[in-house]
Parts: sequence; C-alpha cells; structure tokens
Amino acid sequence: MSPLLMMTEKLQVSDLVPLIRFNLPVVRQEDTLDVLLNTAASQPNQEAVYVLDTEDRLVGQVPVSHILAYQYPLDALAASGDYFPLTEVPHDGSATVKMLMTDSTIQLGENDSLGQAIRLLLAQRITEIPIVTEQGRLLGILPGRRLLELAQLSSQSSHLFQVLAQCPERNS
Repeated sequence: MSPLLMMTEKLQVSDLVPLIRFNLPVVRQEDTLDVLLNTAASQPNQEAVYVLDTEDRLVGQVPVSHILAYQYPLDALAASGDYFPLTEVPHDGSATVKMLMTDSTIQLGENDSLGQAIRLLLAQRITEIPIVTEQGRLLGILPGRRLLELAQLSSQSSHLFQVLAQCPERNS
C-alpha cells in the first residue's frame, strides 16, 4: 500500500475541517413543501436539502430531482421508470417534507477515516457525504470535488497534514 493510501486510513473526517461545507440547506421533516422549495432555491448549487428531526439529527434528504419531480409532474417520465413517483403527494398545500424525503441517507461520522469517505464516494457513486456527530447531528458535508483538490495538492507534498493546512476553508 502506498504511503498516501496508508495516510488516508489514519486521517479522520474531523481532520478534514478545511474541506467540509458547513452552510447547508436544512429543513425539518414536518415543514411544508413551500418551506422546502424556498430553502432549495436559496442555495441553488446544492444537490439535496438535508432533513432534520426536532433534535437536529439527520433523518434524510430531499434530492433536487425529487423537488423537480414534485414541481413538474410528468406522467410520461413516470411510465419510463426514470422518475421519482409522487402520486401520493398532494398538491393542495398539505404535503410535508417527510413525504418527499429519502429516509436512507449515506453518512459518515466525524471519527471515520478519509479512506472510508473515499471508498463510500466511489462505491455509492455519490458526490458528497453528510458528516454527523455521534448523536447523529448534521455537522456539514464532505464534497468529493474537495477530495480531488486534496489529491492534487498531495501529489506535490508527501505530508497530507501540510496539504490540509494549505486548503482554504469554503462554506459554499
């Protein structure tokens, strides 16, 4: 195993603070879809809106594709199987975030390794991973594109901690 790969197993997600995005769109599962739409529109570069329970624990997410499917119900796409089915979600203002959210959210703990993060991104074919505390509270997300920046910088330095110190923090 290369020294860089060995280092990814030693580094914890909590060591990656410069790479983590903290300013995230969040809603509660009991919020209306109007709140969800406004939250999603306020941060247009997000792939999902994260859903919290009353104790601020991450309980799911609403991908932008689900929001679009709700806003633009296209029966032809639903028949093709390439479309999130929303037939049970009312359009009368009574729908809640819980009706659109996915319950299963892939996530990492702050004590998980960088290697675990990379394997999860690759295996699940996702572009970002929510980071949660031991209590399940959302801390931020680890974008895969920031890991690419880290890999590029680390090719110029053999010490990953020095590379992390060079990474500018980003909250967008």
